[in-house]
Amino acid sequence: MNWERLFKPHILERGMAYYCLGRVEDLEIYEDEITAVVEGSEPYDVSIELDEDGVSGMECTCPYAEGGENCKHMAAVLYAWQGKKTGSRGADAQIREAVERADEALVRRFLVDALLRDDRLWRRFMIEAQPDGDPLILDDVEAAVDAIVDKYMADGYIDYYEADNFVSELLDILEDEAVPRMEHGQDLDAFRVSTFVFLALNDIDMDDSNGGITMIASACSSIWEQIAERADDDLQQEMFDWLTANSDDTIIDYLEGCCADTLMRCFDAPKYTEKLLNSEQEALDRELGSKNDSYLVRRCIQNCVRLMEKRGDSAEVVDAWLAQYRTAPFGRKMMIERCRRAGKWAETVALLKEALDQKEDPLGSEVYYHLQLKDAYAALGWTDEYRNALWKIVTEIAPANMDVYREYRTLFEPENWIAERERLFAALPRYADVAALYADEELYDRLLERALAQHGTYLLKQYENVLVKRYPEQVLGKYADAIKAEARTTADRTIYRGWVATLKHMRKISGGEAIVNEIVKTWRAQYPRRRAMMEELDQL
Repeated sequence: MNWERLFKPHILERGMAYYCLGRVEDLEIYEDEITAVVEGSEPYDVSIELDEDGVSGMECTCPYAEGGENCKHMAAVLYAWQGKKTGSRGADAQIREAVERADEALVRRFLVDALLRDDRLWRRFMIEAQPDGDPLILDDVEAAVDAIVDKYMADGYIDYYEADNFVSELLDILEDEAVPRMEHGQDLDAFRVSTFVFLALNDIDMDDSNGGITMIASACSSIWEQIAERADDDLQQEMFDWLTANSDDTIIDYLEGCCADTLMRCFDAPKYTEKLLNSEQEALDRELGSKNDSYLVRRCIQNCVRLMEKRGDSAEVVDAWLAQYRTAPFGRKMMIERCRRAGKWAETVALLKEALDQKEDPLGSEVYYHLQLKDAYAALGWTDEYRNALWKIVTEIAPANMDVYREYRTLFEPENWIAERERLFAALPRYADVAALYADEELYDRLLERALAQHGTYLLKQYENVLVKRYPEQVLGKYADAIKAEARTTADRTIYRGWVATLKHMRKISGGEAIVNEIVKTWRAQYPRRRAMMEELDQL
């Protein structure tokens, strides 16, 4: 089984290295699956599916694999499986045994030669050999990061085809250079390595269709959190200062947010809370006074509230502060959410009406505001206002919304509902998708009429299970009309195959056999020169 072809060469190389380093743990081999845990920047779960032809699927919980790529952790597991399958004791055991038998001078000469040939191996050796770290080695790491950028950057841009390899090599730097330093207690050096990688992202323009920047930034953030959790005061201060300095306009938005989020999660001491609060307040006022970026304003408001609560400020103090920003993007919305959580329903109603009157719609919130308003009326026991709010939502704000429609129906006795339902149907706009309401009310004649009137068969397929039992002829007629209209234009084999699938489906409906046979007979007479179409019809 040539499973190696599933991996890029450098991924295979790293997978073999992980296997030889003994990072594959808890290996379980079943008839149709292999599972294991691979130690990387954190433990990653790997699952590999097998069939008679070999590997049929692979999954890993690492960021690189979540982007859809085959990763080094998968390769490491397959190397471990291969060793077990062949009855080998494994490359790691062979290496250890050979080194034990070799002359010490030979081992030293061989090691020196290997370290001279491989910069990455040299840096790893220095981590092991010098527990206190070496600033010159850090310079080498920074140079290695710069070399990766230079390698993949062409005319100031990293294109789609190079992006995955670029991301993979930067993730390798984190796992080869930062993680081992953390394991040896060199947290300051590990943090600095992560900053080299992180800042490299700020200096590139890249096609990030596969989310590589998010993967790397998340990996850096994970390292920061692990270090901050055990750091002494001096290291925490250095990290805090660096993260604060990189939470400003000099960093691209996503990376800026990554630094800010880490600060919020990892620095709980009172001195940091006060500094962060001042920083977020300044950023908020700056955004409101200039660009007024709604996302950044929202983030600043949320962070300020969280920090004030962390500082121990009372709900009244926080609410008074938040009231200053009621007209800012998300300011009033957050006030509404706080009032709802506190059960202050009358205040919630006032804020919601205020937002709706001023046509405030942050991030598409109009429907949200109306839904919250009807809930507030219900909580207050304001029956008429509640009923009117439901009517407005289901007929105007979110026409034919099924959940609100059902909620409105509960307000009526069964004998009164029919007339009210017809009044509601009459009030719906023409564009409202009422099919779900018809199905819910078991108005199948209206549902059929709607499905037959619609262009195409999407609605018919959606509700066929309830329509075909009652109206098989009409359902078949709709399918037949649609497929015959499509056949007037030539298409490719994939489309023809879809038509044949529809014909096969029609055969299963009562009376469908005769209709399908007539369609096929007609097509064979009309379109004999469509070779692909005729071949697909032969499959019926």
